[in-house]
Amino acid sequence: MMNVVSWIIFIGLCVEAGSFIFNAVFSVCINPYAAHYFKLRELLDYDYGYFIVVLIFSCIAATLKAILFYLIVKVLHERKINIEAPFTEELIKYLSKMSYVILGIAIFSFWGQKYLGWIASKGIKMSDTELLRISGADVWFFMFITLYIIVLIFKRGVEMQFENELTI
Repeated sequence: MMNVVSWIIFIGLCVEAGSFIFNAVFSVCINPYAAHYFKLRELLDYDYGYFIVVLIFSCIAATLKAILFYLIVKVLHERKINIEAPFTEELIKYLSKMSYVILGIAIFSFWGQKYLGWIASKGIKMSDTELLRISGADVWFFMFITLYIIVLIFKRGVEMQFENELTI
């Protein structure tokens, strides 16, 4: 069941990231009026460079979210989680990768939010951070810290397991 749900979420995030990237490239290279997709038409009229930077933050955050769910799908698909012996090096590697991807989402969401705030302080009407998928940086930071602590606990568990195997 978890495998199916994670696949559905992963596909949805891939579609979202793909639509962001496609619309960003389309609005920058072909038709600037496509900026209405992001509700950033006023920003595009004000400065083309600011518009591109906002799109880069949005595309990176959306792509990292898709990568995060790819890692989850991969762990569930390859059945790397063994409930009877959860302290394995491979699981630590997956959890570490996931925590660093979450950190990346948090950093780019935070930068994007601050950048939008800075642009809005110039009097330019900006789109909502939720529409651009760069909201919730504090939640992503919290998730990173929580997962990183779990990684540290699992590392210690693997060390203790290894020490116990040596003493027997």
